[in-house]
Amino acid sequence: RVPTAKLNDVLRDAVDAIRPSPDGRGRPVRLYYATQVAVAPPTIVISASAPKSITAPYKRYLPGVFQQRLPFREVPVRLLLRGKKAEQAE
Repeated sequence: RVPTAKLNDVLRDAVDAIRPSPDGRGRPVRLYYATQVAVAPPTIVISASAPKSITAPYKRYLPGVFQQRLPFREVPVRLLLRGKKAEQAE
């Protein structure tokens, strides 16, 4: 299990390197924090301002960054994106 602080550092670096595309109204999508909720497979939940606006390429980019920077090199990382409201969960 990886501490939330380490996950957030990796998430911040990933977003600084490549920002997610804006949502449908042109507003930037914000990724607030990440936390690991399961270990087999490693499952990371990211809280976002508009989870449905995050593009498929960006959804592939983030798990790759977590695999490279964390001890998950040999296993796939499952990524879940959630909004602040329950109906925004993806």
